[in-house]
Amino acid sequence: MMKPTRLLHLPLSLMVALSLTPVWAQEAPAPAAPAAPGLPLPAAMIRLSIPDVGAFDAALGGGFKKALYGTLPEDDGVARGFAQSQVGAKLHDQWTRFRGDTAVSFQTLVELQASSAALAVLNIGHMEMVLVLETPLAALPDIFEAGTSRIDSGRTYHLVRTGAADEGASGETRMGLAWSKDRALLVITTSERAMKLALAAVAAGERFAPKLPGLAGLELDLDALRDDLYFKRDFLFGSLPSASESRGKLSAALRLESGRLVEVREGATSAPGSRGAVFEAKDAVASGWIGDASTLLAELRRGVLEPVPNPVARPQLAIAPLPAAKAASAEDRYAISVEVPASSPGGASSEAAEIEAWSALLSAQPVAGFGYLVTPSRARLLAIPWPKEKDADLSALLDATLTRRGARLVPASATGDSRQYVLGPGLPVLAYRRMGEFIWLAPSAADLRSAPAISWSAEVTRFSKLNLQAARDEGRRWARIEGPRSSENVRPLADRVLGLLGWMPAVRTLEVERRVTGSGFKERVVFGVAPPAPPVPSPTPAAK
Repeated sequence: MMKPTRLLHLPLSLMVALSLTPVWAQEAPAPAAPAAPGLPLPAAMIRLSIPDVGAFDAALGGGFKKALYGTLPEDDGVARGFAQSQVGAKLHDQWTRFRGDTAVSFQTLVELQASSAALAVLNIGHMEMVLVLETPLAALPDIFEAGTSRIDSGRTYHLVRTGAADEGASGETRMGLAWSKDRALLVITTSERAMKLALAAVAAGERFAPKLPGLAGLELDLDALRDDLYFKRDFLFGSLPSASESRGKLSAALRLESGRLVEVREGATSAPGSRGAVFEAKDAVASGWIGDASTLLAELRRGVLEPVPNPVARPQLAIAPLPAAKAASAEDRYAISVEVPASSPGGASSEAAEIEAWSALLSAQPVAGFGYLVTPSRARLLAIPWPKEKDADLSALLDATLTRRGARLVPASATGDSRQYVLGPGLPVLAYRRMGEFIWLAPSAADLRSAPAISWSAEVTRFSKLNLQAARDEGRRWARIEGPRSSENVRPLADRVLGLLGWMPAVRTLEVERRVTGSGFKERVVFGVAPPAPPVPSPTPAAK
């Protein structure tokens, strides 16, 4: 029996964003619109439309196709990691209970000769969904049990089992099953309540036509998702600083453009009028601009000033007076070193040092965002917009941080617009260079040679570019750091990240760009693939 279609229980944002792997130089125009403008769907927090199931199936590739068809190997890192998460364990448990009655997979859609399909997620916690198919078949497979026949909105449906969203539902299985077949339209739901809503949409002629055409179209009600307790608990997007930028309805679509898979998104923004910066770093491993500077100090510290993963807020040991030298003192001076100041009883053992001054400076001189760049040699560079008249304040705090970090700080040497800091026996630890309204910071002056020109953009508010092949090359190091594979823990990098990259082996680069015009935004996610290898010439036959 087949596993369930991942249309029913994979995180839809991941499925829609990454489920297609393009073939290089494959020209595929957007599928023609179906005869009717979309399929009938009730209002929901998530609605997905596949206008041409055949084109969608033909475009699937890599591990994503195996996931949809339920043919992933048991040791697949992505599936194993997902099953070990809280939401994955719940979905696995519910499907184990559900699959004994029937099996509805993507293979089922193909076998039903579905020409188009649409999915609505009404309630995440109750796993309440509606799947609508357009199929020419008059008879359905045996997997659809007759159940109890009922009528609603003038149409007959068959209730096999109630779901968690239905009143009086019993049992531990949240996913119920109901279905209705009317001419070429097949409706499958996981609760009786969802079936009644779907049939009401059919009777009222309410159809879901995605705003953006493509191989698949998606609509997200962001306000409803933020209010959903289950979504907030298991999908922690609300913790991101940029989570409140988008509001209302978000539309998205997957397309093939010139052999590249492209996801386009459109929606309303709560931050109109913001601006970003752009630059071109041709051979960079990663580069981008982040329009939110609330984490700038943390990124400065762990990126270039103190390259440690999580620098503490109070990085310096507290200084206290040395123990009294009087013999009559009641202090216990046993094993006391006069070289290490003793901490005051009950006092703090650490101090903020210059970190409070950093916070005060960035509060007095707020910045609109920051850029980042990782060079092929893995050097990390940061760019911040900074007024030239404040350079002395910035330089003073750089001196303070580096002095605390290394003690023996050689006076910074200046060459043109660049300054380099050296510790001890000529070891470069930081360099910065002014380029117009921006300052680039890097580990050394040599790394600053990779710093590109940067300028403001009135439309692009953020962008990012990632070389996925460079990420794949880190696999062996990640596996060494995270340890061997185990059934009791998940390796986020070695299993999940590399597992996803393994699902799309042809994709080499990932680019994201957001543009804001007025009160709306448009975003593009481009999956770049490697050009095909040149044909190998056939050997010249030997002369006879």
